[in-house]
Amino acid sequence: MAAVGRHLTSSMTGLLIAASPIVAVILERLTGGAERLGPLRWTGLAAGFAGVVVLAALAGLAVVCTALAFIVFFALIREAGRSR
Repeated sequence: MAAVGRHLTSSMTGLLIAASPIVAVILERLTGGAERLGPLRWTGLAAGFAGVVVLAALAGLAVVCTALAFIVFFALIREAGRSR
């Protein structure tokens, strides 16, 4: 049996890698880092954050829509019968 935390899916790994600059900026701000972010860097950080959110949302939509499609598909099979 595999230990929890040793295996990550490729999608989760991609999200973690995409979020690492955001986490780095947050940690620097919380620990009193000396580097200041200008408007261009804040814009880039916001764009990166939006990209990560869009990825989490698309993954959620894919799961929900696929599940809904299977439910409708099996309801149709139940209604029409297997032979049709």
